[in-house]
Amino acid sequence: MKKRVEACIKAKGDINSNKCEWDNFQQFLETIQELRIVQLNQDNWKLSTCSCPSWFKYYMCKHIITFLLFI
Repeated sequence: MKKRVEACIKAKGDINSNKCEWDNFQQFLETIQELRIVQLNQDNWKLSTCSCPSWFKYYMCKHIITFLLFI
């Protein structure tokens, strides 16, 4: 399944791409749950968002912090 996620990322998130095909709905759910979409707010990084469960609970997550470390 990890290869499927990597293929989707290489397809630039285009879920209509041939590289983002799933055999069934369960595979689709598992793939989507592994993807993390981080949107950085350039004016105030504390207002950045992520699609992970931690962000929805605490409004902060390791994905945003890690992303900030590399920019």
